[in-house]
Amino acid sequence: MKISEDKLKEGRELAEKHGFKELFVNEKGEFFTNKSFAAMSVNYDKEQFAEVDLSEAGSRKTEEKATNASTGSATNDLGKAVEVIEAIEVATEVEVVEAIMKAETEGKNRKSVIEAAVKKLLTFKKETEDGSQESGDVNENTNKAE
Repeated sequence: MKISEDKLKEGRELAEKHGFKELFVNEKGEFFTNKSFAAMSVNYDKEQFAEVDLSEAGSRKTEEKATNASTGSATNDLGKAVEVIEAIEVATEVEVVEAIMKAETEGKNRKSVIEAAVKKLLTFKKETEDGSQESGDVNENTNKAE
């Protein structure tokens, strides 16, 4: 996939602002800090996502060393909890968050990641209830005190 100049610029700005070591974008224009999530967002079709070249984004050596030191500790290739939570927070589609949550519950099953996913799904649901006409199925039962 060839990344448009606009998306390349946007990705570099995001990476610089948040100190991302690597960044991926899918054909829908969604950004991911983890290659596995980018692949999952397009059903693992390698032609539908690409890595953003961050060579001009400014390197953050300290964070890069920290990321490199923790590489290999992941057992299901989802990444560190912080990276997964960041991916959840920037997700723009319910399906992406649901896919992350499914992979997490079948893998490491980390409470902080699952809580972030549930929170994001509830945000989607609230946005839908508040007048957004887009349908966003949130497959999460919530008990509301009324």
